[in-house]
Amino acid sequence: MSLDIDVIDLVARAEASGIHAPSKLFLPLTLFEKRLLIDFDVVDSTGKTLSLVTSDEDSHAALAVILATADSLGVDPSGFSAGMVAKLYDIVRNSPDPVDAAIIANASSVEQRQYVSGWNLRNASRAEEIAWRAVFAQPNFAGRVAEFTTHYMPIVSIPAEPSPQVIKYRTVESELITDTSGWTWGERIGWDRVYFAVATPSIGRARREHVRIDAPRGVFAVSADVRTVTGEAEQGPLTPQTSGDTFLGRVTPERALVYTQGRTESGGHEVVVGFRPAVTGFRTPAVLGALFSALILLAGAAGQWVRGFLGTIAEHSAEPAVALLIVIPSLLAAYLVREEEHEIRSKLLAIPRYFVGGTSVLTLIAAIAMIAQFSGHTLAYVWVVCGGLCFLTLCFLAVVCWRIARSHQAVVERSYLQFSKSIEEW
Repeated sequence: MSLDIDVIDLVARAEASGIHAPSKLFLPLTLFEKRLLIDFDVVDSTGKTLSLVTSDEDSHAALAVILATADSLGVDPSGFSAGMVAKLYDIVRNSPDPVDAAIIANASSVEQRQYVSGWNLRNASRAEEIAWRAVFAQPNFAGRVAEFTTHYMPIVSIPAEPSPQVIKYRTVESELITDTSGWTWGERIGWDRVYFAVATPSIGRARREHVRIDAPRGVFAVSADVRTVTGEAEQGPLTPQTSGDTFLGRVTPERALVYTQGRTESGGHEVVVGFRPAVTGFRTPAVLGALFSALILLAGAAGQWVRGFLGTIAEHSAEPAVALLIVIPSLLAAYLVREEEHEIRSKLLAIPRYFVGGTSVLTLIAAIAMIAQFSGHTLAYVWVVCGGLCFLTLCFLAVVCWRIARSHQAVVERSYLQFSKSIEEW
């Protein structure tokens, strides 16, 4: 993420707030969940590493944001008791209980957030309880507190020099895919792209923002969109609305790039990237395995129907035939799964792999029918049904792999072009 900072504008804001001729400025970069980051770097335009303020300092800044939110809603924060201010600081400073974090993540209204136990004001007077409940009844205030309950705000300091500055930060996180219930069947079988939303709260915090999202290994990017969620979802699904602002984007198979400028609102932004699995290393063994199974079974069924070929093999040399039927498809199916494969690719190719595994099951059924010495035409029927299903699997795999390969080629062909799209509000 690259942020183009208008230092002159920041100095003017600082002086308007009563800070005369500041020598350095403190800039909140983004919002991160309250957890240790796996990999996080912040540098300036020269590549020099920038240090972050301490947790206590950014917690005080978050508390100031919450109090300013109350003031903007017509609630004078100077009327808050020391216990109320201390409780708000405790909320922004400490990590939330997992149960509270889940409630906040799933809440769609202020009423649902009343069950957050970490927000309870303990040992409070009657007047404090009334004031506490009244301010939390404000959706914007409750939303701001919820934001800083589960997230923290990393802040860097920059010199107040009258020239534009660029700050770049990079983070690498492992995103676990625990819920695929919302995926359509087209996404599950690899027919359609799957969308992943990456929170980018830094958008709107600078004069210009440049976001780069790298595709995981074994997956390629197809599309990129920017959206922002506004307001409370009281009931029913949210529908996208055009915000009137636009962004520039560029998509290559390896990464998705987004460029925004002039956003007057920060927070709540997401970059939605469409991904599809690369079929390199999957297509050849999958198609060959299904083709081999279909040819063997259909040819065997034809031979049994005409000359009783399978029955003769079963009587004189069943063991080599069974080995041929079972071992080779099993080896091809085993080759399809790699231990070092990224989880997203594993999920996206799960059902196609099940189909490949199904061809091994079908050859096993055919082998069992031959060992059991089914009568002539019955054995032929079993083999032709199994062979037909293997052929349908072959067609399915070939079409899906072709569609994915065509999508990859389309991305490659337009990867040198940039596009302009509207930012959607949800």
